[in-house]
Amino acid sequence: MKSVIALLLLAPLSAWAQSNATTPPRQDYGFFSTCLGKDYPPDAFAAHIQGSAEVDVRVTADGQIKDVVLTKSSGNASLDRRTKACFEAGRYKPAIRDGKAVEVPWHEKVDWTIEEWQGQQIAHVKFDASQEAAGRPLYPVAVGKPHVCIEYYPVEAVRNGVQGMTTVGFTITTQGTTANVHVSVSSGDKLLDDAALTCASTWLYKPAMKDGQPVAVPWKADVRWALH
Repeated sequence: MKSVIALLLLAPLSAWAQSNATTPPRQDYGFFSTCLGKDYPPDAFAAHIQGSAEVDVRVTADGQIKDVVLTKSSGNASLDRRTKACFEAGRYKPAIRDGKAVEVPWHEKVDWTIEEWQGQQIAHVKFDASQEAAGRPLYPVAVGKPHVCIEYYPVEAVRNGVQGMTTVGFTITTQGTTANVHVSVSSGDKLLDDAALTCASTWLYKPAMKDGQPVAVPWKADVRWALH
């Protein structure tokens, strides 16, 4: 007799950031060699100009940084240019979801400071990747009944040996329920797709948070239908 397994793999639609199955990206050693105190812009250092800049980037599955956008200026053009250059030349260890490297949006704050030590001026560069501090939403976390769909596997599909994967999209509301559940990518079988919609409609989450308040966020999930 065949047993039925419906596996659920979760994946966010936006960047911020981290799910209960995701390890966030982090800078590797090589990143810091591209942006040290010695890389402080000479004109800004000579004028003792300090400041903080913020960027949005995308960290690819192979650790590359792309789509670098300055979202907050330091107030100094040289510091801003050097901030972008740090990320354009740097690399990360990629985010990991369900054991696999994935591309994610990311946000960083860069503090350029000059301190005095033993009569000398020392330049420092500090990175802060706190997504919450940057006002980015914290990702929702699945709660309640496990988000698996084995009990929804259509009997007819089992009988006919139909397998596949349905990607469902939905909104996680501020109450942690799912709304506007729809098929994002079809399995190729209507029975499986309809069952995935029914299953996803029952899920509950701890909602995403921004500035201490729950917020609605778009989300998606892959429901893998497999017979063994």
